[in-house]
Amino acid sequence: MEQNSSKQPNIDTVRAVNSFTDEELHQIIEMEHELFPVGLQDFSYEKEIPKGNVAVVAYCPEGKVAGYVFAVPHHEAHAQFRSVDPLMPEAMDAHYIQSIAIRRDLQGRGYFGKLMKKFLEETNGRAITMHARVSNNCSVGMQKHGATHVHSVENWFDSGEKFDYLIIEKLSE
Repeated sequence: MEQNSSKQPNIDTVRAVNSFTDEELHQIIEMEHELFPVGLQDFSYEKEIPKGNVAVVAYCPEGKVAGYVFAVPHHEAHAQFRSVDPLMPEAMDAHYIQSIAIRRDLQGRGYFGKLMKKFLEETNGRAITMHARVSNNCSVGMQKHGATHVHSVENWFDSGEKFDYLIIEKLSE
């Protein structure tokens, strides 16, 4: 019997990381180029993950980065984003998702759920906050999995893009 080459790959590994190899950083930056408009790309990733931050990476069976989620303590995000979102709460015992992505060719294959499950384990039950892009359905997807919509920012960093501020207490399957 001939095997279908479009068969869904097995998710090989999802793990929290403290540092990245040069190749992993290269793959993450390539993902940023592919998935985000120029004004929304973040190339500030470093090889070492700063203390207090959380980084979780999903790998496909061939060992390449399939997706990632990066978060910082909420108070750090508040200091960075309060000028663009004055409604963002200041004091929260939470982590703020700064970036989340799944390679386009692997979307819809279970990576998001596995990635977020590991991420929630790593945040030790703390609430999660984020500004989720509306145009790519990130906000809708997060809300389908249990995130609560708090408010919207109509023009995130003058990008012309609407982002929703979400709080995630517990993600549903």
